[in-house]
This record gives sequence, C-alpha cells and structure tokens, in this order.
Amino acid sequence: MTPILGACSPPGTITGCEVLIYDYSDPENPILVSGIDTVNGGYEIERKGNFLYVSTSDNNSICSGSSSIRDGCELQVYDVTDPTNPVFHTGFDAGATLMEFEVHGDYLYATASANLGTCNLGVN
Repeated sequence: MTPILGACSPPGTITGCEVLIYDYSDPENPILVSGIDTVNGGYEIERKGNFLYVSTSDNNSICSGSSSIRDGCELQVYDVTDPTNPVFHTGFDAGATLMEFEVHGDYLYATASANLGTCNLGVN
C-alpha cells in the first residue's frame, strides 16, 4: 500500500486535495491532519471501520485498483487506521460518476450517472 500523506501540493495544505481529514477532538479548533488527492474530484465519502470510501467523477482512464495510481477509479477505498496517514487500499472502475452510495456488509449500493447496480467489494 502506498502512503497518500503529502499527496496534496504543497504538503500540509489543502491545495490539490479533494478529501480533507481533520482532528475534531476540539470542535472549536479543528486541525487539518491529512488530505487525499483523488485525482478525479470527490462526491461522497463514507467511513466503515478502518476504511474510507470515496466516490469520484467519471473518468475514461482504466482503474487498476491495486496500485497507488487512482486515475480512473470512480470508487476509491482508503485504509484510515491512522487518519494522519491514509493509504490507498483499492479502487473500482464504475464507468460512471457515483452520485451517492451506502455500504452494508460486503455490498455497496450506489446511484450513478449511468446504469451501475450493486458491487460486491469483498472488503469488511
């Protein structure tokens, strides 16, 4: 797995990051602790356990799903066990922009800008 910390440019800022992770332990003083550059923008996020699911815009590139190259992955999954160091876990090429989604068990239910259906992710 490839660390994403510092993927925003310049590191420590929100420039180039579509996902921002804040330490919100003091609601009056939230602190930006990391960010994720999804490459394709971001629409919706959901955290389940140690995984953060991020939907992005439709992209004509092919998603490899197993490397740190996230271009083409309309669904991206990050391991956020350490929120200061999110790590790309896998991606999914939906072939459409995922507008909204819900994760229940091993299934992700999504609405998309084109026909999609349901996908078994195999991630608990």
